[in-house]
Amino acid sequence: MATAQILDGGLGTSLEDKYGVKFNHSQPLWSSHFLIDNQDTLVACQRDFVEAGADVLLTATYQVSTEGFARTKIADFPNGIPRNAIPAYLARAVEVAEQASSHGTAKIALSLGPYGASMVPGQEYSGKYDAEHDTEESLYQWHLERLRLFAAVERLRDRVQYIALETLPRLDEIRAVRRAVQALGVATEEAGPRLWISCVFPGESEDLPDGSTIDQVVEAMLGNMSDGCIPWGIGMNCTKMHKLPGLIRKFEDAVGKLQAATPLHSIPTLVLYPDGTNGEVYNTTTKQWEEPDHMAGETQLKLQIMASERGQTNAGTANLSTATDWDLDSAIDSASDMSSYTTSLLREVTNYKYENGRRYHAYREGAYVLPNDEQDQDRQDLLHHIRGLLLDGKLFKAPIEKASTDGNGPRRVLDVGTGTGIWAIDFADQFPNCQVIGTDLSPIQPSWVPPNLHFQVEDCESEWTWNPNDPFDYIHVRDLGGAIQDWNKLLDQSMRNLKRGGYMELQEFDVELKSDDGSLEKHAPNATQLLALLQDASRKFGKNMDNAKGHAQRLREAGFEQVETEAYRVPVGAWPLDAKLKEIGRYNFAATMAGIDSYSLALLTRVLGWDSERTQVFLSTVKKELQDPKVHVYGDCSFAS
Repeated sequence: MATAQILDGGLGTSLEDKYGVKFNHSQPLWSSHFLIDNQDTLVACQRDFVEAGADVLLTATYQVSTEGFARTKIADFPNGIPRNAIPAYLARAVEVAEQASSHGTAKIALSLGPYGASMVPGQEYSGKYDAEHDTEESLYQWHLERLRLFAAVERLRDRVQYIALETLPRLDEIRAVRRAVQALGVATEEAGPRLWISCVFPGESEDLPDGSTIDQVVEAMLGNMSDGCIPWGIGMNCTKMHKLPGLIRKFEDAVGKLQAATPLHSIPTLVLYPDGTNGEVYNTTTKQWEEPDHMAGETQLKLQIMASERGQTNAGTANLSTATDWDLDSAIDSASDMSSYTTSLLREVTNYKYENGRRYHAYREGAYVLPNDEQDQDRQDLLHHIRGLLLDGKLFKAPIEKASTDGNGPRRVLDVGTGTGIWAIDFADQFPNCQVIGTDLSPIQPSWVPPNLHFQVEDCESEWTWNPNDPFDYIHVRDLGGAIQDWNKLLDQSMRNLKRGGYMELQEFDVELKSDDGSLEKHAPNATQLLALLQDASRKFGKNMDNAKGHAQRLREAGFEQVETEAYRVPVGAWPLDAKLKEIGRYNFAATMAGIDSYSLALLTRVLGWDSERTQVFLSTVKKELQDPKVHVYGDCSFAS
């Protein structure tokens, strides 16, 4: 199942911001100097990241080099730390990360910067190296020597889960590190840590600092090299967040071209490091990137990367791009194709409409009142993560294994209203022998997906045209409250397209909010009013939002047998005492804050005739009420199958 993996990121910056450390940037080891004289502070800072939700910790070794230690004079080594003493300090870096993660489940990534990071001043953003390290061969020898230092650390391969070669500014250095890792065998496909290689794209350019294009970068990272290792992950770091969408598209295009020319040896994970140059910080309560003045009283901590095992772009947390697992066997047939849609249809369905500062679908314009922009895609993915927490990682409640005739799981599955496609991607990964089809009004799903998954633009309220001789084993529908005019028709068409013994499952968050202590009525009257307005507006629109409670009865009336239903209480905010509910509440608070605009803007302005200013003022009041710690509200997430 796809799970977002958060990497700690700016260790040095957090040491400065939270612990008042004043770095001497002419000092050759930078934050690695703490391995020598201040391990306790390193442990405390890295533990902060774990407590804030980091899944992976980078070791404090980014600037480590033989030359850097040699220039570091301490009492025990007044002439500089010799080579034979360095492994002991590097072992400390792993020990620090192990101590920081001892009360959690954080994995450890060995951080290795480029040669330019060891220079004083650093040159990783320029790639302008000295003459002795200005060729691929000299860089290969330098990286090989540094890796040998780490190889001397006891049980290193068993103690770190990743090796991160970061911030590479030059094409020749990409090839050099692949050769060095291969030569020592510290990260192989069969065993040992997973290797990722990430490059830096500073400023506004979409080229490397040495002028290399992304096509050349991807070729250097993944192309066939008889003496070079194959990285588990590739990507970019120290890159402005607003550049990431465009860079991701170029990476996708480049990998597609490479795959078309020469089938790739393995499937890379795309790893992204957002850069804090725009002033965003990570809100550990809402799990969102926010401007500092939006975080009154909240803990601020810089978490620079998201990664995911079989994830997708924008999965996991709002306004933060995530690393993405790409299945290259299902890459597009040509680099110019965005998907399997024809060019004419693509123009039609991507001619999006803009209203109240949000983007809405173009196909069957006006049929759906929620936006399809990145803000709402993030919200959808948050809800997916919440369901994963509710179901302990499961994707469904229905006993779909019973729909299998051979015991190998379902053979053909339909995901109606797939949205970002995150559920369909996870399901296709879990059942690689099953054909999965996801449909939606908007083609916002990723292009590269598991080979057994296909997305297409469809209006589920139109007549279905699926082959009746090839029915589905399982039909999955969720979060279509306010999107369906005739539920009976939808369920009838589903019944006719299910195999005998197949299952249909409806998952829905209830529109109604509740509080057991009366805090909703006492402290959030505008929130209560908004819910009433939305239900009234959705009825007038002809697509009622309040459907969850009736799904079980609808299934029975459509002819489904042995219908079961279950509802889970989902808090809004971190007010519960139970640790699991507290975590769910934090995610749901972020989803609810985003959902207020998504669900309200079109209904209040289009249907009820409110002007934009009145709408925004009212919605701001509602958000402020729900942010009050005295408000203890929750909703229900229902499953009917």
